[in-house]
Amino acid sequence: MDNLMIILPCGYTTQYKNLPKDNKKFKCPICKSHKIKLKECLNMPKNWNNLKGFEFDQALNEFKTSHRELNRLKYKSDYYANKSFRQVTIDLDARRKKVKELLNKQIDDYYDELIKNLKSENSTKKSNFKQSLENIEKFDNELKTFKINDEEDFETRKREFEEMISKVRNKLDEAKKLVNEIKGQNLEFVSGDENLVKSSVEKIFGDVVRIDPSQNIIEESSEDDIPNIKNYSKYAESRSLKGDSSSYKSYDEQKQFYRIPVYSNRSSRRSEQVYSSESDAEFRPRKHSYLDSYW
Repeated sequence: MDNLMIILPCGYTTQYKNLPKDNKKFKCPICKSHKIKLKECLNMPKNWNNLKGFEFDQALNEFKTSHRELNRLKYKSDYYANKSFRQVTIDLDARRKKVKELLNKQIDDYYDELIKNLKSENSTKKSNFKQSLENIEKFDNELKTFKINDEEDFETRKREFEEMISKVRNKLDEAKKLVNEIKGQNLEFVSGDENLVKSSVEKIFGDVVRIDPSQNIIEESSEDDIPNIKNYSKYAESRSLKGDSSSYKSYDEQKQFYRIPVYSNRSSRRSEQVYSSESDAEFRPRKHSYLDSYW
């Protein structure tokens, strides 16, 4: 477009690249005797036709190029779709493995922490029981030696007796509590909210999102493209191909010749024509195939 010739109001011509990019008035680059408005100059019928013609040709060429590319790809649409799907699936599998490892570690670490706390609680429970039992046994020994002195006055004996009754009741409560604590279950496991799992996993795992395909073009790999056929019979069996063998040949690397599968008109049984070179195989006289009647 830079080399496109533009007619100036004065009648001279200049290349498009010599014009300014903004719409301000500029001095004529040829005669230098007048000023020109870019928009008015480009809207002159001849210039407009030339510019739009160039624009049309450029768009048409790009369209033809894209159309040719589409025609080339129309038989490979499944290839690209499957390759894109395959790559995302590989990424998902890798992420699943990683998240499983991460979550398993977190779960194991949390489990170990709970077990550690549980063992500590169990040890504390045993220690407290032992200490409380020693205190009760000590009090029991005091009871064995307790005796009211008959020589003391009534009020003194009354006070001592009531104090001992109060101690006995207190120790009785301690003993009952200790029995319940050692025989009873003072801990239990409470399950967490499983409804949180889904939202947490979604945030941790990730998601499949749409992206701009023009920024992520899939490269065409020759080994993933149309199969490199060295053993036609296996390929034909896998694809249920019978009949037209013109596009398929196998190269016998050990014996250095080409094998061309041929099918007779009367039978679907396969035979082979052998050629010493690929060129002979390409330009061989083709035997009649039972599919020829459909072409």
